[in-house]
Amino acid sequence: MQRVRLDTAPRTHLLSDPATVDDGLSVLEHAAEVAVRHGMSHQLRSIEAVRDTVQEAKRLRLRRPGRHQ
Repeated sequence: MQRVRLDTAPRTHLLSDPATVDDGLSVLEHAAEVAVRHGMSHQLRSIEAVRDTVQEAKRLRLRRPGRHQ
């Protein structure tokens, strides 16, 4: 559980900056893999919820007129 916490909590700032959001999603993916490997279903659900929220925000940001990324 400590590895998942260390992978996610201090790096959440990566998710708030469009320039680093893909790096943040990569960190979340790694944390999800660790959670699956160790049967940490509660942590996995939290990671997936954050990931889904960030991906939806990214999708909406890219759809805005005049936004090119």
